[in-house]
Amino acid sequence: MKLVLDHHPILQDVTIWAGPDFGITGTDNTYYIYDRKSGTEKEIPQENITDQLKVYAYKLLCNTGKSLENATIYAYEVYLPSMYMIGGKVSQSDIDHIKTKIVGDVHELQSLVVDGNIKNNIPQHVDHFRRTSDSSKCSMCSMRRACAALKKIDGDHTPNPILDPLAGQMDS
Repeated sequence: MKLVLDHHPILQDVTIWAGPDFGITGTDNTYYIYDRKSGTEKEIPQENITDQLKVYAYKLLCNTGKSLENATIYAYEVYLPSMYMIGGKVSQSDIDHIKTKIVGDVHELQSLVVDGNIKNNIPQHVDHFRRTSDSSKCSMCSMRRACAALKKIDGDHTPNPILDPLAGQMDS
């Protein structure tokens, strides 16, 4: 489902697509949000509200016109098959945090596209982008294989434990 955030100047014309797996409307303006997970259980305190859950809670507030003054939201990530749960009651600081993060993420995205226009979504020239030397960022990037091929083509000999084995695979 889409969340339109036109009420914030930087977020004009920005749409966030977010949808939890399951939600329950309780009594007295109480809401429960559940998102299933099938991977490795996160090693964070069980009462933590993840950013993904905060987005879902913020979306609920925006779509219903409610605030946490007149609604209570509980949000959980549920790991299957163990049923291990992370989450709890959503606070105003959780909502404030995710609003700030969304604005920061939009600013970052604007720096990657021509004229800062994320609606047109025309990327900056390739020279604008630099290959990271941070292997923790590299290991999470979905462009690892393409980047490894470009590293090889560019003749980039900078050591990178993530990309170097992938670049070697390009020979076969």
